[in-house]
Amino acid sequence: MKCKFSLFLFLLLLSGLCTLTAQSLEELGTGRIVIKEIIDIGEAGLGAMSVSWSANGQQLLFDKKQDTAYYGLYSYDLTNKKLSLLADTNLTDGRQVNSASPNMSKDGKYTLFAAQRRHTAHYSRSGPGYGLHNDVWMMNNDSERTFRLVDVVISMSNPRGSLYPYFSNDGSKLLWTAVLGQARSGSVLGRRDIFIADLNLRGRRPAAKNVLELNIGKQNDFCECYGFTPDDKQILLAANLEERQPWYGADLYLYNLNDKTLIKLTDVSGVFTRFASMSPKGEKIVWSSSMGLTQPYLGVGGSLWEKYLSSELWLMNKDGSEKRRLTFFNQRASRHFTGVRSVVGMSAWHPEGEKIAVVLLKEGRNYELESSLLILELADAYTNRLR
Repeated sequence: MKCKFSLFLFLLLLSGLCTLTAQSLEELGTGRIVIKEIIDIGEAGLGAMSVSWSANGQQLLFDKKQDTAYYGLYSYDLTNKKLSLLADTNLTDGRQVNSASPNMSKDGKYTLFAAQRRHTAHYSRSGPGYGLHNDVWMMNNDSERTFRLVDVVISMSNPRGSLYPYFSNDGSKLLWTAVLGQARSGSVLGRRDIFIADLNLRGRRPAAKNVLELNIGKQNDFCECYGFTPDDKQILLAANLEERQPWYGADLYLYNLNDKTLIKLTDVSGVFTRFASMSPKGEKIVWSSSMGLTQPYLGVGGSLWEKYLSSELWLMNKDGSEKRRLTFFNQRASRHFTGVRSVVGMSAWHPEGEKIAVVLLKEGRNYELESSLLILELADAYTNRLR
């Protein structure tokens, strides 16, 4: 009888391990989370610069140039492996102006994005990641009607802009990074801050109300938002808040929207830290870091970062503990090795938490970066041993 009971307990435990859900990966220590498989979506992802998931997790949303002069918005169906324009509009098809950084609401009804003013189409650094002369827009996904939510003041001598818009999880607020003009530090990314607003869906046209600038840090130089925590009480961001700290040596923080306090998550000087994303339950954070890699001089204001920087994807707990490297794209002996200098760009967790979509930039001709879209399938190292 005792033997049978022991066998029953063993089988029950084995069953529990085998049916470990993807969501429970968030509860594990970072040392147990590994990349089981890396999937490149191929030609569809070439040229992508930012990425997110649809509300149901069945499509990737991203910006790219597809036989056009400018970046447009696209979706990629993972089941049918089909690339499609996100909407058939002049604002988002990449033929007249840049549009970037699509982000869908949790209910799947709306998509936020940044789009360039048409009469500034000739202006440089107006695409993804730079956002000059970009306003924040929202699209009704059913009707494909678009609405401007944030109207940027246009100045050719001291250009402003918008990038990386996010919905709060309850859909009541907007969050975005604003370019406020040229930086005193000479930063190639401009002087930045983060803005938050209430989203008013009543009436004929949606609108951003009660717009608030967060005034992150005394340097008033670089910061960049990466979305809300699951409870919508904090936001994840990168910023160079220390004196003489360059933007390419910024740190990651959680900013409390109630008491306006900052929790520092990374603290290593001289290391590139950017492009973070939070897991669905908020227990884990991944980000791009040059830690452990040679970081050469990146030019005045970091203007040469695209030509010389290398980085990998790192993982940590929500409080900044248990930091560890997930990818090894720049390491020769690794199965991840790309053969060329590589930079991890934007990333996004799948809604169920078992995958991470990543923009990978690899060095091409003349040191220029060429991007592709990868899906990293995660696993528990204890129950999914790699060969």
